[in-house]
Amino acid sequence: MGQYCFSTLVVSDNQEAVGTIVGIASALGESVVVVDSKDNFLELYTPAVRCIVLDLSLRESCGIEIIRHLAETKCRAPMVLTTPSSSKLLAVARNLAEALGILVVDAVVEPFEVERLRAAMIAATDPAEVARLRSRAAAAVQQAGRLRWC
Repeated sequence: MGQYCFSTLVVSDNQEAVGTIVGIASALGESVVVVDSKDNFLELYTPAVRCIVLDLSLRESCGIEIIRHLAETKCRAPMVLTTPSSSKLLAVARNLAEALGILVVDAVVEPFEVERLRAAMIAATDPAEVARLRSRAAAAVQQAGRLRWC
């Protein structure tokens, strides 16, 4: 199999959402690949990916399976989560991903607030912002470790 060259990997089977995401990523100068299933994701994902946009509501699989795979492979790419279904699902998925050590920049319900999605994509693809977010997340974990549980 040949070497793929892209910086942002979009996992979604929602064509309308994909169009918006790709438009924003392209305007930011990102090279983008779109996959519509967990199997296609597993075929293309490499640790060199800089940003992952994951739709949790895939037809053939659940985005949670992808989050688990990324945790097992010690994924360092920041992630933006999306779903057309519910903000509760996004909150659960975000908490799981962060508990597994994945940096989630934002979780956005579809249809997108375009400016919010753009801000998340900018943050996820800016190395300085990613470093700041990682530092803040590490400080929160450290603080939680100091809490005394009754």
